[in-house]
Amino acid sequence: MSKVNADIGEITCAWCNSVVPVRKNRNSKLYVACSHCGQQPLNAQGGQEIILERATIYGADVKQTPVQPKKSPVPTQTIETPPPEKPRESSGFSFLDM
Repeated sequence: MSKVNADIGEITCAWCNSVVPVRKNRNSKLYVACSHCGQQPLNAQGGQEIILERATIYGADVKQTPVQPKKSPVPTQTIETPPPEKPRESSGFSFLDM
C-alpha cells in the first residue's frame, strides 16, 4: 500500500456502525474507507472536521496542559454619597415652586 493511501486512523462508519480505517488521498484530504459501504469522501471543510472530531488518528499526541483556576479579585465596596442638594431658585410663579 502506498504512503498516500495508508491507514492513518480509524473511525466508526456512520452507516454500518463498524470500525473502519481513515485514509488520506493524494490531495491530503481525509476519507473513510469502509469495506461494506464504500469510500466516503467528506471533502468539504465540514466533512473534514467531522472526521477529525470522530476519528482516532494513530500517533497523534494530544498535549494536555494543566490549568490552575484563578480567583477573581475581591471587589472593594464603595459607598456613593449623593451630591449635595442645590437650593432651588424661585421661578417667580408660586405654584411651580412647591
